[in-house]
Amino acid sequence: MRRADRGIFYWELRSCAYYAEFDEPKIVYPTLARYFNAFYDTTGALSVNSTFFIPTADLSLLAILNGTLFDWYARYRFQTLNNPWTGGGLDFFTQYMERFPIADRTSPQKTELSRLVEQILANPESAEVPALEKEIDALVYQLYGLSAEEIALIEQTYRDAGMAV
Repeated sequence: MRRADRGIFYWELRSCAYYAEFDEPKIVYPTLARYFNAFYDTTGALSVNSTFFIPTADLSLLAILNGTLFDWYARYRFQTLNNPWTGGGLDFFTQYMERFPIADRTSPQKTELSRLVEQILANPESAEVPALEKEIDALVYQLYGLSAEEIALIEQTYRDAGMAV
């Protein structure tokens, strides 16, 4: 390997132009999983397993990605391992994640979604978390302009699969 092909650290096999972003706030998520379960990192943590991350301090994006609508979309549009409605896995590779349309959010919408996420992050074991998640889902449905019928269809799909909404 030519020296120019190596990174600046002894352990790099290639240059990592985004190395500094590991130290910044980020949304971290698994490569493969039964459902999307992202977390927010502000500590500069690194992962030893296959994960991806989105460098951002925008907690409203975390709200959208951890919501029911994104999960429903992924189960229909992402590559799956067996049936994702009966315990199969989902592939969260970049080529699928990039296709999910992120709704535009006004500053007040971002603030409200972020406030709800902050409440969950402050006490993730709280009995209030399910209600906060439902509130987030309702706001995300509004962002995407879903009708009552579309929301009912999404939520019925989860009930039919025996999954909590």
